[in-house]
Amino acid sequence: MPQYSSARIPKPLFEEVEKLVKEHPELGYRSVSELVNNLLRKELEKSRKP
Repeated sequence: MPQYSSARIPKPLFEEVEKLVKEHPELGYRSVSELVNNLLRKELEKSRKP
């Protein structure tokens, strides 16, 4: 089972992302955490490319 950590983000940014998730279900994200995890994963993949 995965272990989790937390990161702090400014409340206005969180609220903006939360609104995006709620207003655009076609994006396929069920939660802010899911969206953030996906975006971070993509950024890490990009940073590993030569």
